[in-house]
Amino acid sequence: MVSSVQLDEILGDRYRIMRVLRQNAFGSTALVEDLSQDCQARILQELKLPSQDPRLIDRARELLTPEVEFLKRLHHPQIPQFHDFFELQRDQTVSFCVVRTFIEGMSLRQVLERRQGENRPLSALEAIRLLQQLLPVLDYLHNQGVIHRNLSPDTILWRRQDARLVLIEFGGLLQVMTMLWTERQDVTTLGTAADLPRVGQLGYAPPEQIQKGIVYTYTDLYALGATVLMALTGQEPLSLFDLERGQWRWQEVKVEYPVLLTLLQGMLALKINDRPHSAQTVLQTLRRALQEMPTPSPSTTNPSEFVAPPVVVERGLWLRSLGGWLWRGGVAIAFAAAAGVGGWFVGQAWLDYQVKTVLPSRPELDLDLDLAPEVAPLPTESAALNFPPTNDQEPEPEPDLPEAERDRKLELRRQRRELAIDYDFFKALVNDRYSQENPDREGIPLTPEPEDQVWRDRRDVIAQQMLDQLGELSGEARRRLGAYNRDDRRQWEQRLQKQNLTLGPVELLTNTVFTLYFPQDEPDQEPLAQVWSAIAFDYIRDLEVGETLIPLTPTLGTELRHSGSLDPWQGKVFTVALEAGQSLTANGVSDYPTVVGIYDPSGRSLLANSNERSWSGQVSQTGYYAIAIVSNAPQTVNYNLYLTVKAAP
Repeated sequence: MVSSVQLDEILGDRYRIMRVLRQNAFGSTALVEDLSQDCQARILQELKLPSQDPRLIDRARELLTPEVEFLKRLHHPQIPQFHDFFELQRDQTVSFCVVRTFIEGMSLRQVLERRQGENRPLSALEAIRLLQQLLPVLDYLHNQGVIHRNLSPDTILWRRQDARLVLIEFGGLLQVMTMLWTERQDVTTLGTAADLPRVGQLGYAPPEQIQKGIVYTYTDLYALGATVLMALTGQEPLSLFDLERGQWRWQEVKVEYPVLLTLLQGMLALKINDRPHSAQTVLQTLRRALQEMPTPSPSTTNPSEFVAPPVVVERGLWLRSLGGWLWRGGVAIAFAAAAGVGGWFVGQAWLDYQVKTVLPSRPELDLDLDLAPEVAPLPTESAALNFPPTNDQEPEPEPDLPEAERDRKLELRRQRRELAIDYDFFKALVNDRYSQENPDREGIPLTPEPEDQVWRDRRDVIAQQMLDQLGELSGEARRRLGAYNRDDRRQWEQRLQKQNLTLGPVELLTNTVFTLYFPQDEPDQEPLAQVWSAIAFDYIRDLEVGETLIPLTPTLGTELRHSGSLDPWQGKVFTVALEAGQSLTANGVSDYPTVVGIYDPSGRSLLANSNERSWSGQVSQTGYYAIAIVSNAPQTVNYNLYLTVKAAP
């Protein structure tokens, strides 16, 4: 039954319904006024659950709360502010409501369609304006550990107030709702769940997102490239793609400046490693491209909607890279479910445009805005990203502390907030490490008195060490610290099955790295179990994208030799398909210390202990066998893997 919200109904004791914009089985979207904030207009999205099972409600609460809280931490002039999140109980039904800023404007698609109707296709300079406006926003999001996942002309709003482009319809909430709807399928919800729209629009989402659900920073850059391509040509990206040959028909794309075409070709490369992996890289390429482009004269420029005042954000320090752990050399891949939920999210751009008639009337803005003769210079570095979370619970340092110590503690807090690490988790981790290193002080609280300064200094040193180590995790792995649970392991197993893997190799990779940083500890207790899970999270994403997963196909009776190298503490996993009764001989050799693991299709290790590096015998199961090799050295390791498969007798 579709949840029904009524005109003038007040939800959450503060939001009055001004207009119901959309309503279906997954929830509702409404324009509301915030009675506690001078009746400001907001967008309220009601998220409905597939059932009222108390366990499902608890799980929804557990998953949605941190997701919304993280979104509330985002502060950027081109991202709607998320204001509120609450449970709605009505007619013995529990749902969840998310409230965000209302944007008055129209979708980028509507702007472009209007331009096409006026025979004013987008110029190359205006395409650059699009990139100039949107790349810094993506740079900010990615450094916060957020992947949009759903970028297209429909999820970009042109804001009337300042002609700035705003990103909407983030994929995180959609991912959570998809999980809730698909995990609890039964005969009453199966058909509805099958209708869930995908996150990532065909033609705009890259192949790995559509086919495998893999997303990372280059996912958004691909989608932005496809959006600019559509804006330049007036054609949907799929119409410019040769499905039979699996390649773009670039010869049909007419762009005034070759450097811009080259930039788009890189962003839309089909192979992940051929694409730029950061918005900052694209900005730098764009800056070089601008230097090669002639400056247009005022007489040759056309009116444009994409001239906007510069974004001003607070200056600060760079965030750490989103890459995986330091030893990996490669880029860690962020995985999120490609499926999305909520038809009420899809088409939100049109809804935001539609509701403008509800607000007080104002003169229609003329879209024929002047294009400056010169393209505005790009910033030499990314805008500051020092936006502290709004719900952070860390108190101010004690006022009685020495000034230098107060400054140090404030700097530690700044770093932790920039890394989006949960305060409660981080406090527990530092306290645990402090107690391990100073067992005689366990249970003795630290005071601001001078006699405790040496102990406070030691604790701060530990805090800095933990920040340095956690900073090497990917952004998404970091922000989940404190929230990993048993369900994650079950989901990881399901995801690895799609790669013909079990958790066995992942545990070997993760244990090797965990032991490097915590050599005296086991990851079976909190908070260290959270760190172990975060390392595993990143390794699983590497395997899913194929950067550290190598399938091998040896010829029966012939020795296969695979050679390669590993960066410090990097690991690789090899798979080989075998039939029961066949004989396998596997041997890993390296010039520096490595750890080798060999696993059968059930995940059972075939090696008796961690010192063994080879195995030979007859296999008892049909399926994929995995061989993991992990560097245990601080320098590059060269290895050779020898593999022989013989037919069953």
